[in-house]
Amino acid sequence: MWLFLIILFVLSFIHTTVNLSLFTRKRYILVSCFVIAAVSFIVFPFAIEVNVKILGRIMSDFNVLSLICTYQIIESIFFMLLSLLLIGVHYEGKRVAVSRFIPLLPSGVFLAGIFYMETYLFHVIDNVEFHMTALFLSVMLFVISSVTAFLLKGCFAEWEWRMELKGILSIFQILLAMFLPIILMGVKIQGTQLEVEAGKTLVSLTAMMLIALSGCLYRMQKEEGRI
Repeated sequence: MWLFLIILFVLSFIHTTVNLSLFTRKRYILVSCFVIAAVSFIVFPFAIEVNVKILGRIMSDFNVLSLICTYQIIESIFFMLLSLLLIGVHYEGKRVAVSRFIPLLPSGVFLAGIFYMETYLFHVIDNVEFHMTALFLSVMLFVISSVTAFLLKGCFAEWEWRMELKGILSIFQILLAMFLPIILMGVKIQGTQLEVEAGKTLVSLTAMMLIALSGCLYRMQKEEGRI
């Protein structure tokens, strides 16, 4: 189950950096990454109080996974609705406060993943002060998130392309969250010979994601006249 939780965390991280890449000015991206990194450092006293064994039992609980998947679906739908609002504001040419605030919103799954990562590191790394571990994680988070956001901004130069990537990620996150509980249970569909297997379903979902991204990249190249 940890593998699927890590996949959800990675997708949420990518979604968050795509949101940050929607800012037009570089300093907004840097400030947003700094705020996220600062929050991860501020909450480390709470992460220390969490017992890693209890955390492991919680994260191995199927009901917890179902709750996380439900939240992921709601969050992805919420982000898609906000994307529609952001697109409308962008093409109408209005510079309102909401258009600057929306890209800042990080994924809740991503923030929760950072908290659990801190808790794990505190119990794994020995002979290092907690605040130094938290500081190192915050600095790495700032560097990785800012570099990823700028890479996305460079690879997908047009604002519309990044919005398309954001939409594809939201749809894939919804599909993954819908199928994860079924994948882990290995459910056999009654009255048929069909059985949902984790490996095959994960490969299918990954293939869907790659095909969607390939189509997006093909259209970008075609619009630039390279194809």
